[in-house]
Amino acid sequence: MDRPIPAFYCCYLLRSTVRHGSLYVGSTPNPPRRLRQHNGLAKGGATRTARDRLRPWEMSAIISGFPSKIAALQFEWSLQNTHTTRHISAEDRITARQSVQVFSKRTGRSKKRMKRPRDSLQDKLSNIHLLLRVKSFERWPLKLHFFAEDVFNAWQKMCKKTLGNLRSSLPIVTDFVDSKPTTQSLINVQPSSTQQAEVNTAKVGLTGIHALAVDFAPLKAHVVKSTSLITNTPSPNCSVCHNRVHTDQGIALTCPNASCDMISHLKCLANHFLAADDKKNVLLPIQGQCPQCNHELQWTELVREASLRLRGEEVVNKMLNPRGRKVKAVADFLPEDEDDEDDDLVYQECAEDGTALEADVDDESELEESSDELPLAQVVNRQKRGGLGVMASSSVIKQVIPNSDWDDIENVLD
Repeated sequence: MDRPIPAFYCCYLLRSTVRHGSLYVGSTPNPPRRLRQHNGLAKGGATRTARDRLRPWEMSAIISGFPSKIAALQFEWSLQNTHTTRHISAEDRITARQSVQVFSKRTGRSKKRMKRPRDSLQDKLSNIHLLLRVKSFERWPLKLHFFAEDVFNAWQKMCKKTLGNLRSSLPIVTDFVDSKPTTQSLINVQPSSTQQAEVNTAKVGLTGIHALAVDFAPLKAHVVKSTSLITNTPSPNCSVCHNRVHTDQGIALTCPNASCDMISHLKCLANHFLAADDKKNVLLPIQGQCPQCNHELQWTELVREASLRLRGEEVVNKMLNPRGRKVKAVADFLPEDEDDEDDDLVYQECAEDGTALEADVDDESELEESSDELPLAQVVNRQKRGGLGVMASSSVIKQVIPNSDWDDIENVLD
């Protein structure tokens, strides 16, 4: 691996502010930019969210902390297809399969075809709760954010009726745009289960998804401290095993606390955290106490900082030297957004208690392909027949290539 762990990945639940029964599930490394695309304020966005009668959209909830693109896409697909995903066992499945009769125009025969069920908001929240506690995802370093107060209230009511409990250390953060919290306000609200929900804003003066730190900026102080500590202590001893740490041969982890000079082998600190973990026979820790200052540390943050320090030299240099010539901001290393037409869009009316009512029928003519959405070869052939020539067709090629969340992820830090 020659590049650091990415700064931010999340799976989001999109809801129409005009029609609350319309829901959409997707994933992105940059929620503010993706929301602008869905609302037509930036280039990109999925066709299924392009209807003016449903705009503006809001990201009512997101699940963040995924360690990679693949991890975020796995959770996204499982949330879209809870009726078929193998991450949920048959006995725990909430969403049932649905089948419809399909008639062939050519033969006149009918056959059954599996159809993705229409989930209400309550169904989505129940399936999020279920996925967060299945074996595949329960120990991932995830965080659940709520940005709409009514959605959070529905989550709390749902949790009271759910038999299973989430991991006690899984953070649930609320940041309602109407409440306008500040960086000084850390207000505890009544938790829905064993978790604590808190209002937290990462950036001064911003609320909601715009307050999320989607770049490496929050790691700057930790990277500076670690670099200085390792440079000034060329042969440090591990705070756990007390043997020498060869910083040039392996990954050394440090405590983010400014007054703590803890340095440890990765394996030693992992074993130290796992020894205090309630759950046995697990490979990776979630959190633990610093062996020197006893501060609570998050394993994923320690590894992310070490990965950035060792494998993201270019990002670190631009982070520490923002006034250098032709230096881009750290956020410029984020990948572009993609248009995933397999994402889940639900047009479903719901009652006040969140239960699904009878679904309405969408006008299929609105989903017909426009000339911009035709296959590339057909567009080029049309332009050639119109006498525009090769130069015109090449300009069309640039227009029909969609932006993507993940297209440039492999080359972000090359």
